[in-house]
Amino acid sequence: MWKVFRQISPGRWRYHRIVSIPSLHLFGSRMLDKSRPVVHMASNAWNGVKARQSLRVLLPLSLVSLVTIVIYLLYNNCDRIPTTPDLCEIWKGETPRTNATLWWQWACLIEWDMDSADSYQCQNKELMGNWPVCWDKDYKPRDPCLVYSFGIDNDFSFDDAMAKRGCTVYSFDPSMGVTDHRHSERVFFKNMGLGASDTDSFHPNFDGYVRHSTSWKVRTLKSIMKLLGHEKRVIDVLKIDIEVYEWAVTANIMKDGLFPQIRQFLVEWHIFPNEPSRERFQDIYDAYMSLKKNGFQFYHKNSGSRYHHYRYWNSQADMCYVNTHFKQPS
Repeated sequence: MWKVFRQISPGRWRYHRIVSIPSLHLFGSRMLDKSRPVVHMASNAWNGVKARQSLRVLLPLSLVSLVTIVIYLLYNNCDRIPTTPDLCEIWKGETPRTNATLWWQWACLIEWDMDSADSYQCQNKELMGNWPVCWDKDYKPRDPCLVYSFGIDNDFSFDDAMAKRGCTVYSFDPSMGVTDHRHSERVFFKNMGLGASDTDSFHPNFDGYVRHSTSWKVRTLKSIMKLLGHEKRVIDVLKIDIEVYEWAVTANIMKDGLFPQIRQFLVEWHIFPNEPSRERFQDIYDAYMSLKKNGFQFYHKNSGSRYHHYRYWNSQADMCYVNTHFKQPS
């Protein structure tokens, strides 16, 4: 610190203190140290503001980018379901058309038969839950009415509707994972599946109904009828919706000679991209055509989900038949 005396009048002097430059520097440093937390807080606040502003801009852009990617994958990705070329249409256009030798040609022949006009014109067709049943005099269910319903998926609408018409209904579906029980007065549930052979360890394919590894008890129709004491009974309506296993089951029922004692047959036919196996397609064609050869004429059909590409083949159809060769079992 400097000392300075300055004359203010004759004989009078005033004493002044002047802070040195180093002292000023020390004072400034101390003030700066005290202000640093405030500056740091202000800086953090400003960075937060900038981050929020950036987020407001980046978030919409990210969402737009995500939607764009999804649209691209749905409509432009090579893994989408192929629709062309349609093999059935190509083969149909051949002149003259060659005989069926390839797996997909047998599938085309099945669909073309399905698309033909109904072979029987039912005059009294009534929707029973989610399936139509023909009530024409020659084919209608009659006392003591017996119905087998395979493939329920917790929807008993068909079974309940048939029970209200006086039928005794046996409902089967092992995929539901519930034990045998009495669903209603006339509807009896069985935790059992329908198959082409008897087994207690049937391993189903994974699909919309089977999402984990499991095994089922499965019996042929002949074994089930014996188990329930119905060997000599008429089955007024046999309904099966069993996700691609219907082809082998139909062939088995035909082999066991049970179709003559079935008045009506309701079935959902399935051809999935990976089932049945390609080498079995002539067999499924034979199973399908065997119904027509044995007097079954369809009065209802509802087909859809058709894709005819060599990499992706899919076809489904609900069909309802009356048995024009029906025989009372002896």
